[in-house]
Amino acid sequence: MVIEIVFNQFTEITEDERLTLTCTEELAYGVTSVCNSFPADEITEEVMNKMGLWLFDSLEKLLKWNLDSVAHLTNHIETISKDFEFLISHLIDFKEKGAENHGLKELCTRLIHVAHEAEYAIDSLVVKSGDEWNQFLWLYHISEEIRLIKMQVRLFQGKAFGVGIQNAVQTTRHEIPRNRASGNSEDVFILNDQQKAIVNRLKRGSPDRDVISIVGMPGIGKTTLANQVYNDVEIVGYFHIRAWCYVSQVYTKRELLLEILNHIVQLADNIHAMEDEDLELLLCQSLRRNRYLILMDDVWDTGAWDDLQRSFPNDQNGSRFLITSRLSDVVSKVTLESDLFKLNPLSDDESWELIRMKIFPQQCCREELWEVGREIARNCQGLPLSVVAIAGLLKGRNMKPESWKQIARSLNPLIINDPQTRCMEIFELKFEPSYPMNYDGYRLSISTRQNHFVMSTPSSSYVRTLLFFATSDTYPRCPYDISFISRNFKLLKVLDLECINIGNLFAAGIDLLLHLIYLAVGGDIDCIPSSLANLRNLETFLVKGLKGKVILPDAIWHMARLRHVRVKDRLSFNLKDLQVGISTQLNKIPTQLNNLVSLSSVSLSPGEHAEEIIRRLPIVRKLSCSILRSRNYSMECTEFPRLERLTKLMALKILYRGKGLNVSAFYFPMSLKKLSLSNFFLRGDHISTIGGLENLEMIDGKFLRLKFLKLESVNIVKWNAYSEHLPSLQRLVLRRCENLEEVPVDFVDIETLQIIEVQGCGESVEMSIGRLKKEELDQYGTDILKVLINH
Repeated sequence: MVIEIVFNQFTEITEDERLTLTCTEELAYGVTSVCNSFPADEITEEVMNKMGLWLFDSLEKLLKWNLDSVAHLTNHIETISKDFEFLISHLIDFKEKGAENHGLKELCTRLIHVAHEAEYAIDSLVVKSGDEWNQFLWLYHISEEIRLIKMQVRLFQGKAFGVGIQNAVQTTRHEIPRNRASGNSEDVFILNDQQKAIVNRLKRGSPDRDVISIVGMPGIGKTTLANQVYNDVEIVGYFHIRAWCYVSQVYTKRELLLEILNHIVQLADNIHAMEDEDLELLLCQSLRRNRYLILMDDVWDTGAWDDLQRSFPNDQNGSRFLITSRLSDVVSKVTLESDLFKLNPLSDDESWELIRMKIFPQQCCREELWEVGREIARNCQGLPLSVVAIAGLLKGRNMKPESWKQIARSLNPLIINDPQTRCMEIFELKFEPSYPMNYDGYRLSISTRQNHFVMSTPSSSYVRTLLFFATSDTYPRCPYDISFISRNFKLLKVLDLECINIGNLFAAGIDLLLHLIYLAVGGDIDCIPSSLANLRNLETFLVKGLKGKVILPDAIWHMARLRHVRVKDRLSFNLKDLQVGISTQLNKIPTQLNNLVSLSSVSLSPGEHAEEIIRRLPIVRKLSCSILRSRNYSMECTEFPRLERLTKLMALKILYRGKGLNVSAFYFPMSLKKLSLSNFFLRGDHISTIGGLENLEMIDGKFLRLKFLKLESVNIVKWNAYSEHLPSLQRLVLRRCENLEEVPVDFVDIETLQIIEVQGCGESVEMSIGRLKKEELDQYGTDILKVLINH
C-alpha cells in the first residue's frame, strides 16, 4: 500500500510513485503558497544561525512532546533535524572559506525556504490543520528537497575544494574544509596535551590498520580536537591521504562513500550514477598502497564502520582511523582501551582563562570584571562550546560589570543537566531573537470595531502573530465572538486580546492553539480552566479580568515553560488539592515552575497557603502580591510570608488588603533590589530589617544610592534619620502617613534633594517642612528645594 510506504519508509518508494506524489495538485498549492510568502533575504552567517536555531528548537520541542499525531513520523523528523544541522554547518563553512558565488547563495536561499516549510508542515501536523494526507505528502516533499540540496552541497564541495587523485599526496598537505564545530587555536589551548598524545599514537604502534577514538559528552570539544589532530603538521606530513566524513545518527552508506571520495579524487560529473559497489571499489583503489587517515565524526553506532570496512585496504603500512563519539559503548567495540581518549570538562580556572583569551587576546582583563567573569565561567560547567559561545556574547557587549552581570543573570536559569540543551540555549541567548526573518510579515492586526466582527472573519493559515487594538478608551461591555481565531489561525505563536472583552475565553477554543508562546486576554473572566495546560509552549500569560479576582487552575504547575504571569486585578490559585500533606494528587503535579521569573498580582493567605506557593517559585525575580486578612486576624501580630526563600527575587511589591497590618517580623531575601510595602505598621526593628538588605544599596544603615523614596500609609511616628543616611536622595514622597510628626530637619544637608511631595499627612509634617525650607535659606542662602503639598 503506497500510504504505508510513504509513512514508514520514504526511501523505498518507486520513482513513478515519487513523481505521482510530488505532482499532487494539493501538495503543490500548499508548498507554493508558503514559499511565496517568504522573501529572499540577504544570506549571512547570522541569518543562517538564526534560522537553524529557530528550526532546531521547534523540532526538538516536537520530539520531546511524543504526540500521537506525529509519533509515526518521529524518525523522519529526526532525519530532517540532523540534515539541517549538517547543511547549515557546511554552508557557513563554505562562506567562511571564501567560496561564495551565485550557486552557493541559491543553495542557502533554498535551504531557508525549506526550513520555513518544515516548521509550518510539522506545526500543522501537531494541530491537525487541514487534510492529513496532504500534510504527509508535504513532509515527504520536504525530505526530498533536503536530499537534493545535500547532493548539490557535496557537488559544490567537490568543485570548490576537491582535487584529482594524481595530486592526492600534495593535496592532503592543504587544510580541508573544517566542520563548523572546529575552533581557533585559542579555543583549544587546553586540548594540547591530548592532541600530542593522539598524534603520537597515530604515528606509532602496529603497522596494522588501527582505530583511535575520542569520546565525551556533547559540547566537550571532540570534533575540535579531532580537527586539530587532522591538520597537525606532523599528521599532514606522515599520511599520504587524509579524508573525513560526518556520520551522525542518520546516514547512508552511499553518502559516506561520496564524502570520503570527495577528499581524495576529483569527482566526475557522472559519479552519482555509479552503483554503491563501484564507489566502494573506487575508494579501495584510491587508498591502496597509500598510508591513509580517515576521520569519522559523530559516530552513534558501529553500523557505519561495518558498512565501510571492505572499502579500506590493510596494506600493513600504518593506516589509521580517528573516530569521535559521545557513546563509550560504541567506540569500545572497535577500539582497544589503550586507544580510547576520553575528554573531561574544563576546570573553572581553564574556562575563565579561555574566556579571557577570546575577549582580551592582546590585553589584560580589567580587575572589576574578574568576579562576575569567574561566575559566568563556572556556569558553563566545563563545556568548551558553552565557554566559546558565551565569550562571543560578552565580546559584543560593553566592558562594564553591570553588562556582564546581566549576561550572568540570563545564563543562570539556562544551566541545566543536559549539556546539549545547555549549549543550544546559550547559542539562542547569543543570537536572540530567533524568530524568522522579516517577522513583521507574519503579523495581523485587527481593530475592535464591532462591525469588523460582523462583516468579516479574517483568516490566514500561516499568520504567527495576531494583535487586537482598541479604537477608543471605553472598554467594551459585550463580549465579542472570537471563535474564528482557533479555526483560521491554528499556527499562532502570539495572540493579544487584552483590549477587548472576549467573555468566556477558553470556550472559544483558544486552548487548541498549541504553538502559542504569548497570550494576553481580557473580559468577564473569573476562572481559568485546566485546559490552559494544553498550551505547552506558553511563556507569557496576561489576564485583564473585569470581575476582580481570577482563579488559576492547579494545571498551571504543569506548564514548565511559563516565564511571566500577570493578572489584573488579582489572581488566586485553586488550592483545594495543593495544601501540604493533604493532596493525593500532589506527586502527579510538578512541584515547581522552574522558569517563572515574574508573577503578579497573586493573593496570599498567611500560613501553609503562602508557604506552598513560595516553594514552587524557585527563580522568580519579580513578585507583586497582596496579603488577605485571614479569619484568625489579630491587630496584635500576624505572620509575614517567608519570602527569604526566594533567593533570586529582585523586585517585590506587597499590599495588605485591610486597614493596617502589624506583623511580628519581615522576611525578605538578601537579593532584593526594589521594595514596595503598602498598609503595614512599621516598627523600629522592621526598619532595621529593611536596612540590612544589601542590594537596596544600604550599608551600615545608609542608603548611599537611593534617589527616590516614597512612604505611603506607613505607621511611623518618629523618623530618626540624618542626611548621611540618604546622601543621594533627589525626591521624597509622603502620602497618608497620618501619625508621622515631622520630616527630619537634618535633610536640609542632603545636597541632591530637589522635591518633597506631601499628601494626606498631619499639620505637624507641613510645619516641619516649613522649618526645613527656612533652614535652607538661613544656612545656605538658597531656595532650590521645591515643596508640593496636597490636602
